[in-house]
Amino acid sequence: MLNGTCTDSINVVLPSRLICGQKETCSCHRIACPSVYRVLLQATKPIWIISDARRPTDLTYFQTRYPTISVRVQCPDSVRAARRWVFTPGVDDAASECGLDKREWDIVIDNDGDAQKLEEQLSELIQLVTVHCRTSTGQPML
Repeated sequence: MLNGTCTDSINVVLPSRLICGQKETCSCHRIACPSVYRVLLQATKPIWIISDARRPTDLTYFQTRYPTISVRVQCPDSVRAARRWVFTPGVDDAASECGLDKREWDIVIDNDGDAQKLEEQLSELIQLVTVHCRTSTGQPML
């Protein structure tokens, strides 16, 4: 829960679920991102959470058009392995999986099992979202 922030103002969109059923759209941000945008136009709330961005061009598309907060959720491979993840060559080292690894983020959330650290990082995110709620119109910056 976002504890006093604008939770009634948030839409959540998972682009890969919306568009990657169509094989040709997954490799082309000029098709994929506008497809997500068309879905978001139907949204009734001013804040959009676009989960599971895969490529730098996905983020750039939205960051050049809208006020954004970029968030990365990460954890060490050792923690992932303890959760039964197994590295698969050709999948886990593909651009769609690691193309955003070196990018700068507004907030980084460490999902490594440290509950106190997670709480602190989520509080920081909530503060940013709260400021965004108060200052953003959610309208394109074009």
